[in-house]
Amino acid sequence: MDSTVRTALLGLCSIVGTACGSGYLAGPPQHYKIKDDGIVMPTVRADYTFSRNRSEDGTKTGRGGLSFEATRAEGDTGPASNYSVRSMQLQGRYRFADTPRVRGKLLFGLEYADLDAQVGSFHRSNAVLGPAIGLDLEVPIAGPLAGYAHGSFSAMLRATTSVRGELGMRATLGRYTNVFVGYRVWNFEQDDINQAFAPDSDLEIRTEGLVIGMGFQF
Repeated sequence: MDSTVRTALLGLCSIVGTACGSGYLAGPPQHYKIKDDGIVMPTVRADYTFSRNRSEDGTKTGRGGLSFEATRAEGDTGPASNYSVRSMQLQGRYRFADTPRVRGKLLFGLEYADLDAQVGSFHRSNAVLGPAIGLDLEVPIAGPLAGYAHGSFSAMLRATTSVRGELGMRATLGRYTNVFVGYRVWNFEQDDINQAFAPDSDLEIRTEGLVIGMGFQF
């Protein structure tokens, strides 16, 4: 091969390689979205109250405490689309309202989430951790029954956010346990997932459905 042609080809390869490496040939950002409605999200919650005083029904009373929650959402949304998000939250709890009509608690702590998602040829699997805040409101109805509203927001590592809210009913079974059922909307989003040929892409998982679970209070 003529040396001039060889030099020209090598120069062209160098230019192409530089362009690829610098992102000039990269495609546009991609938005990978999974939406799943009508699922069931099992959940376990536990509350520990710092105070040793007890109310007339035998439960502990006090403004401060700890709350723990473990929950998951998973499913198949197509021939090559599936996901699994498992979350655990450990939070301090501060009771700011306790009246016959409403009980309110502020939550602040950490959320750990384990993510696995497949959208076509795209696959993402990682774990993230970060600060979380939340709110829990309870409205007594009659006897052991109460309505509740629960929500949380987390800003975790790897540009990840977790936002969820739910409305439901709780039934106290005894001094230490309760069961609950409600409807939850949960949006899990991860930005800048660093796809080689689509920088600044993101992944969004949005689920809606029934949340059922058991709670423990100590």
